[in-house]
Amino acid sequence: MKLLTLIRHAKSDWRDCSVPDIKRPLNPRGLNDAPLMGNIIRERGFRFDRMYTSPAKRCRDTASLIAENAELPIKQIKEEKGLYTFDQNDLYERVLGFHNKHRSIALVAHNPAITDLLNRLCDENIPNMPTCAVAVIRLDTRFWAELPYCTKEIAYYDYPKNYRFLVGRENGDSYQANLHQIQ
Repeated sequence: MKLLTLIRHAKSDWRDCSVPDIKRPLNPRGLNDAPLMGNIIRERGFRFDRMYTSPAKRCRDTASLIAENAELPIKQIKEEKGLYTFDQNDLYERVLGFHNKHRSIALVAHNPAITDLLNRLCDENIPNMPTCAVAVIRLDTRFWAELPYCTKEIAYYDYPKNYRFLVGRENGDSYQANLHQIQ
């Protein structure tokens, strides 16, 4: 079995329109949401052998904040130029090429590609993965190249908006009562 975790980057900052898209940073909400989702990933027990991220600043920062809060080694994050795409076909082709030694991989990327890839893989109709959404897909295979032929199911799907009521709370475990899991 393989696990593929799809993560849409956290909310980015549009205040300065002169900043090139690839250099756009996270806004304050994004800077809060990524650590929150990292904590949730840690609490749920998800581990990644590798995290691949788009070279866009907002994706790199999302990956770093999630890894830090999920207590995952930063050295497992690999930036790939080809992931700076808005086309799910590019992401799909990359997943097919993952090294089989990795059992669990996270992919931090952009919309609409990340939502489209989730829908393609799991035959879903999710109109939009919100910023910093996390979808864990269970793949019944030993080889990433068998992706088109294996059984796939969403094992977990969640996003920060489900936890807005926690902003400013000190009890880090209180969000567990609101976990949203697809079984």
